[in-house]
Amino acid sequence: MKKSHGDPHKAYLTIPARFARSNGIVATSRIILKDPSGISWPLILSRWESISRGSHRIAIRTNEWYKFYEANKLKNGDVCTFNLKPVSSKSGSKSARVMDVQITRG
Repeated sequence: MKKSHGDPHKAYLTIPARFARSNGIVATSRIILKDPSGISWPLILSRWESISRGSHRIAIRTNEWYKFYEANKLKNGDVCTFNLKPVSSKSGSKSARVMDVQITRG
């Protein structure tokens, strides 16, 4: 985690677009993070393109990300590992994708 990930006025987290495309995340506008205690955090995704860097990114830019950050007491230097769960045949690729989050304190 970096300081900008927990800024209460502009907290965000980016997902590389190549990863998002190859795993069907681009096809949805929602993602659910499950924290280590099993609490689900539904989040809305937004997209932007960084022309100066020539990269496309998907961003989690909502108050809900900040609530996740605060509730899990994340700090600068902590490491979050996001494990994308497979899509079930019932839910399809347009459903919210689920990521289990493991937190290692820095």
